[in-house]
Amino acid sequence: MISVSKNRKPRILDSDNCLERIRLNVIREEFEGTYYKHRDVLQALEGIYHGKCGYCESIIRPVATPQVDHFRPKSKVKEALNHPGYYWLGHEWSNLILACPACNNAKSSHFPINGSRAVMPPLLPDGNLDTNRCLPDCSPLRDEEPELIHPEVEDTTNHFRFSPNGSIEGITRRGAATIETCKLNRRSFDLFRKRIIDDDLALANLLYVSYIEGLIVQEQLSSLLKLWLNKIVNKCKPQVEYSLFQCYALKHFDKFYINQLPTESQRSEMQKVYEAVFGA
Repeated sequence: MISVSKNRKPRILDSDNCLERIRLNVIREEFEGTYYKHRDVLQALEGIYHGKCGYCESIIRPVATPQVDHFRPKSKVKEALNHPGYYWLGHEWSNLILACPACNNAKSSHFPINGSRAVMPPLLPDGNLDTNRCLPDCSPLRDEEPELIHPEVEDTTNHFRFSPNGSIEGITRRGAATIETCKLNRRSFDLFRKRIIDDDLALANLLYVSYIEGLIVQEQLSSLLKLWLNKIVNKCKPQVEYSLFQCYALKHFDKFYINQLPTESQRSEMQKVYEAVFGA
């Protein structure tokens, strides 16, 4: 999960038909409508989330069809069965997150909170919703104190940490709740993340073997390792799959890379290259 920023909302969500649908939902106190999954909405979300699931960071296409998750469930809430769901937010742009089918199914209609459950705010004198009170970082939604991390509102790096074996855990209570609710600790994700480190280390070891066998000299080894390290840096870009994990691994380079190398000479050489690129 990485932090993202939304740009201008798709026009379909401000269309007369969609606004009428929202008005009827407010009157009936229940959600109906499909404007939230219109192709323009999906296309916009895919651009904002770089084609990755907003929760697990897997690149969705072409393996699966991207889905639109409601951060606050639109029809019911599993943690509050007497709550009608956030029907007034069903087409709210800030409540829509791109998700892969696995994470969308895992999260489902879960929305645990630590505060008081919000209900629809009073309408404006003209009978319309007060859109400022439909934003996740404003009252009354903010006052719910959600247990789940919203990638468009918060710095996700403050909530998660990883291990070289690819496992994830929460630094905070809310980070742990997000992992548990969305099942971000699925074994397949651990293996995918671990493979990233394994592949990087395999290439580094190949360069060392080439040096030991006399195929390259010391200067070439250092130069190639710098290129290798820069490739790792590039994999921290937000459009790359599992970039939060790769940023964490780079920040904890000793633990994820240097200490994983088999010999002291390799570890010493890698430390020199790291310091040459990033400074001592």
